[in-house]
Amino acid sequence: MGQQHTRRHSSPSPLSALRGLVPRRPLLYQESLRIAELQAQLLLDLAGVKEPPVPTDVLSLIPHMKVVYLDDSPIAASAHWDGRDWIIVVNARQREPRRRHSLAHELKHVVDHTTRSFLYAGTPRMAPLEQAERAADYFAGCLLMPFGWLRKASADDCRTANEYAIRFAVPVGAAKKRLTQVGLAPENSRQLPLLPVDGWPPARLDFETAIGAEA
Repeated sequence: MGQQHTRRHSSPSPLSALRGLVPRRPLLYQESLRIAELQAQLLLDLAGVKEPPVPTDVLSLIPHMKVVYLDDSPIAASAHWDGRDWIIVVNARQREPRRRHSLAHELKHVVDHTTRSFLYAGTPRMAPLEQAERAADYFAGCLLMPFGWLRKASADDCRTANEYAIRFAVPVGAAKKRLTQVGLAPENSRQLPLLPVDGWPPARLDFETAIGAEA
């Protein structure tokens, strides 16, 4: 009898899976933001993380990824490829919530490395680089504060941005921005409402307005 050979189908790496969510065509900026949200959710699913705070070791899923904390870094964080590994440098003098947000922001830049030309075409009022930076902030918010988790936190009596920031281990400013993005932070109010019981996203939510962007 001849030998039987079993063909093994290898799964794509997490980084390839995240990049694979990007269609190979020029995208509208609103589409790029939606993809950022999908990438954040996929990473959480791959890591099996189901509640806050998101552990920073989710990065261990990404091959050839190293994080370096430096006291003398002149900026909050940066990312670069050194020919062998992706290196994310984080300013160690930041408080832990800010370090976590900076790390998530830079992770998005790593994910976008091969797809930037599709994601960020730029507009007359917003250059591609600015679109990329705003999308990285949006990804960080989606990764660290997913909408479903915000709903549960609301059910658990989270009301103020400070309470959400503590629950999700993020900067208060980031919590305020994320709550605004999902339409839950009315202006001129210190108390945030309970999350809506109906579906997400709200029918008239303008993602660009929510993140302070201009078309």
